[in-house]
Amino acid sequence: MLVKDVVQLRGSSRGEEMSVVDLKQRLACVWLSVSSTLQFSIGIAILWALVVLYITKFTKGSKKPRLPPGPPAWPVVGSLHLLGQLPHRDMKDLADKYGPLMSLRLGSVQAVVVSSPEIARQFLKDQDQAFASRPLFSGPEIFNHKAQNLAWAPYGPTWRLLRKICTVELFTAKRLKQFQNIRQEELLSTIQNILESGRGGKLVNMDEHMGSLTGNNITRMLFHRRYFGSKGIPITALGEAKEFQHIIRELFRIGGAFIVSDYIPWLKRLDLGGWRAQLKKIQVKYDAFVGNLIDEHRRNAKPLAESENFVDVLLSIQNSGVDGRPTITDVQIGQLIADMILGGTDTSSVAMVWTLTALMKYPEVRRKLREEVDSVVGTERLVDESDLPQLKYLQAVVRESFRCHPVGAFLLPHESLCDTVVAGYDIPRNTRIFVNLFAIYNDPQVWQNPQAFRPERFLNSFVDVKGAHFELIPFGSGRRMCPGINLALLFIELTVAQLIHTCDFSLPPGVSPETVDTRESYGLTTPRATPLQLLVSPRLPSLVS
Repeated sequence: MLVKDVVQLRGSSRGEEMSVVDLKQRLACVWLSVSSTLQFSIGIAILWALVVLYITKFTKGSKKPRLPPGPPAWPVVGSLHLLGQLPHRDMKDLADKYGPLMSLRLGSVQAVVVSSPEIARQFLKDQDQAFASRPLFSGPEIFNHKAQNLAWAPYGPTWRLLRKICTVELFTAKRLKQFQNIRQEELLSTIQNILESGRGGKLVNMDEHMGSLTGNNITRMLFHRRYFGSKGIPITALGEAKEFQHIIRELFRIGGAFIVSDYIPWLKRLDLGGWRAQLKKIQVKYDAFVGNLIDEHRRNAKPLAESENFVDVLLSIQNSGVDGRPTITDVQIGQLIADMILGGTDTSSVAMVWTLTALMKYPEVRRKLREEVDSVVGTERLVDESDLPQLKYLQAVVRESFRCHPVGAFLLPHESLCDTVVAGYDIPRNTRIFVNLFAIYNDPQVWQNPQAFRPERFLNSFVDVKGAHFELIPFGSGRRMCPGINLALLFIELTVAQLIHTCDFSLPPGVSPETVDTRESYGLTTPRATPLQLLVSPRLPSLVS
């Protein structure tokens, strides 16, 4: 949600010119026309304001905070003019000049940018609680009902409740095991659709298929329904599926927009670009759609132990409140559903596409990966989730893909809850913290030859992605770490393994490994700038027919 362009406002004065003398005379007349009682009240108010200003100045002191170094800020826009279409790259360039902890004025918002694992550790681990909150952007304010969701809730009781529900009830090993068949069914169906799309030498849009795969996996876990793709959706549900797809597309489109009032708050009422109005419109549509689904599941409620999907689980939790009071509201259920859709579809599909991109750009890596899968699994059955711990090179490939092509160039912004000090610099309360993963992953002091795609760097390496090693934190770290990390890792690894195992991929005519497009775009995630289109044919047809 960073800047793509800078909005400049220009004003012009109207009416007749007035001399200073005329102005003074008119003001004097106005003042004399005010009653003596009101004059006294105004005088007291002014005097009180001066007293408060004096006390504030001399009790807190006039010393300015010692902020980290950073570029000079312009009036109104701050340093927004320094950021372009790919702000993660612009911020990396600025960090190369000003250091791994950089102060940045974004409009009227004070921010700091973190560009090294050592500094990230201080924010996300050493002082985790001090930076455990989130800023209130327009999206969370409007669509998420003032951040009634896990991703954007400020640090406090609501966040703790939603976090507990996710970790204790939704993303447990037992619950993930319960949905194993869904993952296998959706993956096999996707492979069949890919092969059918590629018949006759047609190019296959891998972005579309990976998006449908992750979307249907999540919606089946949530509602036990498929909403994406051209197959497996009952004719009677096509209208419902199209409506849901439209809502999700709009959420990603609006969610990735730069809303200037998030950084220059006094422009909020102008609603430049109409983004806030669009957020409200899609919020109403989403609430109505999900509200109907919740009501439908409520009418067919099952005990918690027999719950077949996440909505059933959440309704069971809601009904377990004390004295008839619900533990969780319908709004919060709807917002948790939105978190899982937005956080569990595009992120995973983008990671899958980037990993496939790397495998096409580096044929030797693809060959090694296939050899490992064949040696562990053979060619007479599909890759199973139980095989994944033995596929060490697969794990290394996925981790190197996370590093070279981060799904999110930044972690979701944090916000400081109090005045504190990091690395010798003052970090005032309400400062926004941007952790630039792109900068960390491309730092030659952290990674040897960072531009090279070398999965071998993760073989026999202590670095993992679970939040303990700040050289690689695609899912974050500390209190605000993504609770769905185990599901995401499992599904990404399983998908890549099965695709390489069952399909032969080749590049379109005229494209060589050296010319594979690896440019990224920027939004809620950091996907390829262009769709990945490949030629695909069956490698083990008996397993996917």
